[in-house]
Amino acid sequence: MNVLLVYEMPLLGYFGYLPFGILCWVWWIHHAHLCGVDPAIDVVAGAGPTLTQPRDR
Repeated sequence: MNVLLVYEMPLLGYFGYLPFGILCWVWWIHHAHLCGVDPAIDVVAGAGPTLTQPRDR
């Protein structure tokens, strides 16, 4: 297994990144539904939370 190394990591080890990422995504969706949180993540530029205070005080 340690024949082909890329930056001192076995090449076979890089194949674990995609399954781990999918596992994290499924875990997030499942736990967000359990906690009543909207699991949708906006990736549009500027769509994230803002640090400004609401003006209707």
